[in-house]
Amino acid sequence: MKSVVGSLSRLKDRGAPAVLAGSVLTKAAAFLGSIVLVRVMSKYEYGVLSYMENVYTYVYLLAGLGLNNAVFRYVVLKEGPSEKLSVIRFVLARGAAINIAIVLVGIAFAILFPHAPEFSRAASLLPVMLLALPFQFSYDTFSYSLRALFRNGTYAIVAVEAIALVWTGKVVGTVAAGLDGAVWAGVAAYTAMAAGCLVYFRTVLFPGVEPSPTSRGEAKSYLAYGAQFMVTNGMWAMFLQNDLLLIGMLTGDPSSVADYRVAYAVPSMMAILSSSIGTFVAPYFIRHEGDRRWVWSNYKKVIVVTSLVLGPLCLGIALFSKPFVGFFYGVEYLNAVPLMSLLLVSSFITNGIRYTTANLLSATGKVKANMVIAVCGIAAQLALNLLLIPQFGEYGAAATSIVVYSGMAIAVVVVFKKIYQR
Repeated sequence: MKSVVGSLSRLKDRGAPAVLAGSVLTKAAAFLGSIVLVRVMSKYEYGVLSYMENVYTYVYLLAGLGLNNAVFRYVVLKEGPSEKLSVIRFVLARGAAINIAIVLVGIAFAILFPHAPEFSRAASLLPVMLLALPFQFSYDTFSYSLRALFRNGTYAIVAVEAIALVWTGKVVGTVAAGLDGAVWAGVAAYTAMAAGCLVYFRTVLFPGVEPSPTSRGEAKSYLAYGAQFMVTNGMWAMFLQNDLLLIGMLTGDPSSVADYRVAYAVPSMMAILSSSIGTFVAPYFIRHEGDRRWVWSNYKKVIVVTSLVLGPLCLGIALFSKPFVGFFYGVEYLNAVPLMSLLLVSSFITNGIRYTTANLLSATGKVKANMVIAVCGIAAQLALNLLLIPQFGEYGAAATSIVVYSGMAIAVVVVFKKIYQR
């Protein structure tokens, strides 16, 4: 008991409550924003917006070729402020050049792609949405840097401000100008956050600091790590996007896409805990990555705590899902309640076990193992979705998630155990 109390006290001193509070408030703001947005948009508009945001998410997986992930690792490993600022500056500068090219290609794709008639407005609005990509990348780079610098309180405040600004902008934009307004508001929000973070870093965190030169070897290390992390992280992130895309393509029904997204809104909030823990503990695992005994011992603690908290939460939400959906989203979405129950099972598996393990593997430099598992998981997901969605619609996608996430969770745990158990 004393060891548990002591551990909790150390976590408090290191800023764990700030990270958790930031994640909780961020998810809460996003959730409330989605509720309000559903209320001010028609179901058709929300389905089209979901379709476009889904495509945007695919493109964003390529943003900066993953360089901002290098910030999270290498800023921790660097010693002085000049060296740390050097990493941040390199990522921002090189990432900006890469992102301009990505946006130009993405705009051409959005215009020329033969969207289904139900989603035809994407041809004109997706190019606008893609303009946010460079600014979101810059904001994410600053956000990762705050955590790598152990500025936990500032990290939490900035995260909440960003998500509140984005969702408030979308709601206000929708009320003012419909779907067009929501898209333009997203671009404006990320532009404002990137500019604000830039000013904060130069005037508060690194006033008068000149970044040290980045050697060719360091640049190669950043680019290689970022690219590997991009592929791995992209694979993990693509799972929900694949579901939404295939539901839209194989059913041709915006309502099915909207139902799935609403059903996934609450289960996705289970990521609050796993992402908070991952964000908080990753820098410490990076510092101790050479000490296998320390890593294995603390990994077991993280998994046990995460799983024990998530299990009751998922069960409780499942029991009250019907009144919850009816109250917040309206009776037109009550048909998504059984779907939500299936996705809660999937959420427990992926957030309780898979995400935490995979995140720590990547943080400690074991990215390639994650890539192999992710590639196999994507292949299995696509195959099962193509088989099940035509027969069972969005429920086929939910069943696929349970099966695939279970297999991937087992795989990452086996790999982690093989590397670190002594």
